[in-house]
Amino acid sequence: MNRRIPGLDGLRALSAVGVALRHLGVLPIGWIGVQVFYVLSGFLITGILLSSKDEIASFSERLKHFYARRSLRILPLYFAYLFFVFVASYLNSEFRDQRALLWSLATYTYNIHRVLHPTDAFSLCTHLWSLSIEEQFYFGWPFIVFFMSTKHFRIFAMTVVALSPLLRATLVLTSHDPHLDAYFLTPYQLDGFAAGAVLSTLSISQLMVLRKPFAVVLAAAVACSLLWNAHILWFGLLWLMPNGHASWTWGYTLIDLLAAAMIIECICGAPLVSILEWTPLRYLGRISYGFYVWHAASIILFVHIFHRLRLISWLQPGGLLLMLGFLAFNTLISTLSFRLLERPSIVLKDRIFQKQPKTILA
Repeated sequence: MNRRIPGLDGLRALSAVGVALRHLGVLPIGWIGVQVFYVLSGFLITGILLSSKDEIASFSERLKHFYARRSLRILPLYFAYLFFVFVASYLNSEFRDQRALLWSLATYTYNIHRVLHPTDAFSLCTHLWSLSIEEQFYFGWPFIVFFMSTKHFRIFAMTVVALSPLLRATLVLTSHDPHLDAYFLTPYQLDGFAAGAVLSTLSISQLMVLRKPFAVVLAAAVACSLLWNAHILWFGLLWLMPNGHASWTWGYTLIDLLAAAMIIECICGAPLVSILEWTPLRYLGRISYGFYVWHAASIILFVHIFHRLRLISWLQPGGLLLMLGFLAFNTLISTLSFRLLERPSIVLKDRIFQKQPKTILA
């Protein structure tokens, strides 16, 4: 699969917007966008690795090319944002405490910091923990893909998806805050990456065959989860997940599989997902990395501007003006960021590695 899939840009856009609106207080379920990003990353990155495996014989060369490309794509914007946070921490005393986070942010261990120092406070860096999980995934996943045959890797990834709910269930017995650990620690979120990875090992014809039965099984699973939440169904394993723990033990996996189903629909060109190919959504998907990275700062700046203009009375939680104004504001900042920071590094990446196999832009 070496073509660009238009619907995936739209899916990325909705995911980034969902997370941002969650932090804005408009969309409580927007956190699901993070789970969708994991599945998309698993699909796209594994596809890149498999293409590299086919085209480059040397193991060390594969690793060098992968990490160099990822670094050029991700690091310029990320460290520019950290520099912004550093400067802001000196210019505004409200952000002074952000300075203490910079080491964990720079080393991509901020998700671990969030577990060790839990907080619900919204700040410039609130959202960056998920990028730590993504980066930790990049560190280990290539070795697994390169060392295994495609068939064995597919079995491995499917096993990760199947066993992840059980792994999270053990936290009920071993952790003082199991939900926190399950959400912020990479080993407990691997089923999202693995679900996407499985799709990358299949051809379009195989996905077409898989599409309908997968949708039927998934619909049955969703129905069961709804009945479970309504206390209509009772399963023998309920003792592993008391007091609502089921929502994050197998609930995350169910969300991941729903995201995988959406990716299949995008690949197969289903009419149902044609909205994801809408031009504004596709554009937002192309700048979604910047949209995600800058959205916390945009929320703080946007609200501050409304304060200064004495329009704060218009900023009602869930209000249409709040939502539309923020989306336009953050899109503007993300567009500038893309042109000034991301696009030059993308051009450099493509120039250096122009002879490498063409893959879906991730």
